[in-house]
Amino acid sequence: MLPESLNTAFVGASDNIKRLAQLDISSSTVRQIVEQEGRNLVDAQRKGQAGRAMRRIGRQLVLSEARRKYSVTDGAVWILNQLNVQLPMLDDNVLDFYHLRLSVYVLLLIPDSQIGQ
Repeated sequence: MLPESLNTAFVGASDNIKRLAQLDISSSTVRQIVEQEGRNLVDAQRKGQAGRAMRRIGRQLVLSEARRKYSVTDGAVWILNQLNVQLPMLDDNVLDFYHLRLSVYVLLLIPDSQIGQ
């Protein structure tokens, strides 16, 4: 079962696709696509082919023609390194809401005296 915040993210993504791309796509379809591409990327990474998979996705999204180009990731260093090498045209990387919220929560649990040490 997905956390409620993640389910909400798929609904928002579906709404944005409907509004911006004028495509009728359900939140469950968005979720299926994201999960499948995630599995594909993890499989490619295990085979040492993550860069190739990222470039393929970039071509499918026609990144070269986009005005604003950014990735949304969980903040994993290996992903950020691959994105910098494979898709240098990206303007920025955004930490996904789920992992941002988790990071803030963990930070709130650390006493102020230990921050920065």
